[in-house]
Amino acid sequence: MNARLKLSLLLATATPVLTGGAADIDAAARVSANNVIWTSPSKNSLGSMPIGNGDLGANVWVEPSGGSAGASLVLLLSKTDAFDEFNRLLKLGRIRIKTTPPLATGDGFRQELRLQEGCIELRCGTTQIRVWSDANHPVVQVDVQSPTPVPRRS
Repeated sequence: MNARLKLSLLLATATPVLTGGAADIDAAARVSANNVIWTSPSKNSLGSMPIGNGDLGANVWVEPSGGSAGASLVLLLSKTDAFDEFNRLLKLGRIRIKTTPPLATGDGFRQELRLQEGCIELRCGTTQIRVWSDANHPVVQVDVQSPTPVPRRS
């Protein structure tokens, strides 16, 4: 099979996705079918999910605080140009977000890396958290929704 025929076949198979409509919806459903879902919190950074915009990144996980103290959201931030003298890529810092009441990690816990939306969504009981990175700015955003006010603890 020559190169021209291969290119023609490739374009013929890609055309439905490029034209829009129902093919785009099908492609989005196929991407969403590969979302990563966890139903329990992580012990440490080894159980983190990545999120980023190509310049700024974060590893995100929910870590139990021990006992009935609930859990906290942890972000480990990195930047693509943060190198040390040995040319190793460094983490810039760790952010721990604690809430009152603490995040629930029981049966209602769910952490999902949503590939189509480019975000991580967490459900901790009645509290919903969305972590995402702005595509045009070096910002990682954490949005929290709760039926009751969730003040920040120091």
